Amino acid sequence: MIDQLNNELKVGDIVFIAIPNFLYRRVAKTTCSWTSHVGMIHSKQNGQWIIAESSVPFCKMTPIADFLKRSENGIFTVRRLKEDS
Repeated sequence: MIDQLNNELKVGDIVFIAIPNFLYRRVAKTTCSWTSHVGMIHSKQNGQWIIAESSVPFCKMTPIADFLKRSENGIFTVRRLKEDS
């Protein structure tokens, strides 16, 4: 799965996941969504995408494989802003 993602992702893509912990589940419930955390594709290092994500009290950079591992049942989705024609 990661290999396929590596070929399709672009800098700026938004990756949504569902973190299985009480606080994050409350976020999902309050927003009427399954998703509770997001990160943005920031760069590629050593052939692996790096995600910029919030991490109280700062933000951090996380390899995409580690980011996706934290999601409940491996669920995630990727969204990209439409480019102007």
